[in-house]
Amino acid sequence: MKQKEYPMDENYNQALKFLTEQIAERDKMIEQLKLLPPEARPEGLQLLDQLNKAIEKGEQALAEEYDSYQNLRRLEEERDSMFDDLAERMVMVFIHIKYRHPEKLEEMKAALLNNYTP
Repeated sequence: MKQKEYPMDENYNQALKFLTEQIAERDKMIEQLKLLPPEARPEGLQLLDQLNKAIEKGEQALAEEYDSYQNLRRLEEERDSMFDDLAERMVMVFIHIKYRHPEKLEEMKAALLNNYTP
């Protein structure tokens, strides 16, 4: 089952765009390295290696941020759903008491107000 995907914030999207641009630049650099004279290639390869390492760190950081945010949003949604279910059950209990045991209605109200007031 595919999990719901939540939209990321603008900072993440900007970082992703920047990383994508860096990958495109690296790809151009690879093509340009082929055109360099043999004596200039070691320096170019060294720069390429540094760029690859920076890109990998960026990819890892974005992947971790993405996973963390997606998990957080899923947990928030699950929590909200649980609260909604609880509220619905409380309404059902209230209705049950109101119509089946009206004599206990005031007792239930008092218990709720005494135990659950912030």
